[in-house]
Amino acid sequence: SKAWAFGGVSGYSVVLDTAKRIWVSGGNGNGNLGLGHLADLNAFAMPAGTFQGSVAAVVGGGRSGYRALYVLTEAGDLWAAGYGSNAQLATDHATRPAVRNLFARVALPGRPAGVASVSIIPNTIDGHWGIAARTVDGALYVSGANASGELGVGHLQSIDGFERVV
Repeated sequence: SKAWAFGGVSGYSVVLDTAKRIWVSGGNGNGNLGLGHLADLNAFAMPAGTFQGSVAAVVGGGRSGYRALYVLTEAGDLWAAGYGSNAQLATDHATRPAVRNLFARVALPGRPAGVASVSIIPNTIDGHWGIAARTVDGALYVSGANASGELGVGHLQSIDGFERVV
């Protein structure tokens, strides 16, 4: 199995087992573990989701109080759970409070699937962040906090739902 530790400021861990399922433990105040509640865990649990059994990558982001977890499947589907008040979940609900404590599928505009990779765009000034998704054909989409223009889309508004960059 492979393990990712999102320790330190994020305070939670995710393990990907050999059956391509994720197990989560730790801080869950934003529902970032995707278990349907906001209680912290001191033992690993497996969140429900149709992505279980086909997880290709896991990316976690944030700091204490602003955490989210993203799951990318082998088929190119992207799922998200956690904090999204600054549009980080790319699920079209940035109005506070925007906490999703169950995983939800995140679609790119006009694309039912086909995400090849996903990464966090950190913003160390205020602790908010963005997310970038690259498709199998090379297009780049971003979502999230953009007060300083860090998403590179030509304006300073946060993006709730993905916007194509290139």
